[in-house]
Amino acid sequence: MLFIFTIIFFFLLITESSFAYLDPATGSFVIQALVAVISSISATVIFFYKKIKRFLKKIIFKFKKNFL
Repeated sequence: MLFIFTIIFFFLLITESSFAYLDPATGSFVIQALVAVISSISATVIFFYKKIKRFLKKIIFKFKKNFL
């Protein structure tokens, strides 16, 4: 994950101006896409909450059992 952020950081450092026009609809589209991603992730987590909780409890139990 850190590697990906490092690559993105270096790409942002070496970019040049593109002289492109971004109209207000572009900003609206970006905000709409972010809201859609956040809502879909939250809906997925809510839908699979019990399975995720059971999975995490199983992992924590195994971790405690092995190291304590």
